[in-house]
Amino acid sequence: MNLLLRITLVFIALGHLTLIGQEDAVVLSSDTEVFFRKKQLVHRHSYHIRINTENGSSVAKVSIPYQKGDKVEILDARLIDPEGKTLKKLRDKEIQDRSNLSSISFYDEGMSRNFELYYHAYPYELVYTYEHTFDKHISLVDWTPILSSNLHIETASLEVKLPLDMNIRIMADPSLSYQVDSSQSEKSLTWTTKHPDLPTSEVLSAPPRNRIPFVKIAPLEFEYGLTGKLDTWKSFGEWLNALNQYRGELTAQEKTTVDKLIRDASTESEIIEILYSYMQDNTRYISVALGIGGMQPHPAIHVCKNKYGDCKDLTNYMQALLSYAGIQSYYVVVNAGDPISKIDRQFPSQQFNHVILCVPLKGDTIWLENTSDTNPPGYLGTFTQNRIGLLVDEHQSRLINIPALDSSGVLSESRYTIKSNSEANGFHFEMHGRYRGDKYEYIKHALEEGDQQVFKSVLRYIIPFPIDDITNVSAKEHPTPKIDVTSIGTLDRYIRHVGNQYFAPVPPLDIPELETIESRTSPVQIDYPLNIIDTIVIQGKLSPDFDLPEKTQISGTYGSYSDEFVLTHESIQMIRKYQIKAGNYPLNEYEKFYEFIGRLKKHTENLFISFSL
Repeated sequence: MNLLLRITLVFIALGHLTLIGQEDAVVLSSDTEVFFRKKQLVHRHSYHIRINTENGSSVAKVSIPYQKGDKVEILDARLIDPEGKTLKKLRDKEIQDRSNLSSISFYDEGMSRNFELYYHAYPYELVYTYEHTFDKHISLVDWTPILSSNLHIETASLEVKLPLDMNIRIMADPSLSYQVDSSQSEKSLTWTTKHPDLPTSEVLSAPPRNRIPFVKIAPLEFEYGLTGKLDTWKSFGEWLNALNQYRGELTAQEKTTVDKLIRDASTESEIIEILYSYMQDNTRYISVALGIGGMQPHPAIHVCKNKYGDCKDLTNYMQALLSYAGIQSYYVVVNAGDPISKIDRQFPSQQFNHVILCVPLKGDTIWLENTSDTNPPGYLGTFTQNRIGLLVDEHQSRLINIPALDSSGVLSESRYTIKSNSEANGFHFEMHGRYRGDKYEYIKHALEEGDQQVFKSVLRYIIPFPIDDITNVSAKEHPTPKIDVTSIGTLDRYIRHVGNQYFAPVPPLDIPELETIESRTSPVQIDYPLNIIDTIVIQGKLSPDFDLPEKTQISGTYGSYSDEFVLTHESIQMIRKYQIKAGNYPLNEYEKFYEFIGRLKKHTENLFISFSL
């Protein structure tokens, strides 16, 4: 189980904590023991939590995730007062098991064991211990003392007892205290910490899980359906390849269909486009629990017959279609999502949650996201771009860099024409936009919903000034990953007037508010660039005593900005271009980054146009 999933599971195990404050509840102790019992891996978790307020009682709603085939046994769960007197004990009939599938389902046959223990007087303390016995495992330990970003921990410990002859690899945060003891039969590894710093969620930063102390322990050899090794990424890829062997056969009917589809195709690119479109039109993505702990795809025949699958199934099926057509492709596992999570290159292990397909051609490589029924071939999007993946090959599995979206791939171009609406005594706008990158994805998702209100909500998010109403919208998709949108609406709140003079402030930049230099604690991480060209046309006459702002250009290490105002006989135009580069910038550069963004914002905050009709 990867660190991403393991940390998520720990957070879930302590209930819904996102709204509690640090004074509402505190973990007095959190202790984890790891050992083997009859060759099965066991994790024993013990928690002692003081609940100070009603808001903090959310931690008393406990959900313990596990996989089908595992065993979770609650050894003790009770409430005590601050003096240690028992107030209430958990009864067996109060424990419930539920299905707990995730939205990605790369490594998921999810279940959870749940209970709730509350008391009416505060403070009270929740004490519970449970054992999680794993049916099978790849890693031994993926541990962090942090249980939630807003739940303070006084002490935390991890003790791992292993046979002396077990070969392992360890990666641990140096901030943790570490001790090793040995006996004649086993070795004991212990990590402890007191009052660990809680991660903060900051704008344009790596996920908090990348910035917390951790311990990872992996065996050099493991048994998980098939024997595998974790000494190198190559060997882990060979194990994944073995899991997928003999799962690429198509039904006779499917082969006939493929033959008909591609009989007139003249190039490999054309074949790929035809078969990818066929897969998208005839299958659907569904999160299901499959195979060996969710790591193994169903055979392609299963998808041929049932027309659905998760990311592994659909990728394996698409690979089978291409293979039958004589085109080689490669199964690539990635850690998908935004912001990008770090992959530890020096620690071969299961760190992934998604699968895509790589199709190398002469002079080009086509990437296929097989869970999307609308993406054009070659477009991965913000979900999987610009990160490390493990390409699975029978003998040459290796880490690869998945291509990043560049500035042209995220370019958003919009033209807004603002006109007086004499009938309504106000203003309306017409917008013509061409969107790529994340905005393209937002709009496509809204169109897939088939709900005009959802579509309008997305446009309200994208359009940079306040809108009163959107009365008409339309969209046109292109074969390449871009989409054209036209909309009409009213924006009386945007235009202010005094007498016969009207004032239109320049819309704010599409850049989030940053933390101050003094409060920032983490480096800057920008996963993909920002590239926007806005043209704003106001149909009116420039106020007599108002001078158009001069042309401005600002450039630096982190991006660029320019604006230009043009006066015509019937209108005033502003053309604005700005880019923010993708990149990772250390904390000691944050002041420069903050000052650059501040300079852009300050400039636009002071800009407005004064006009008359």
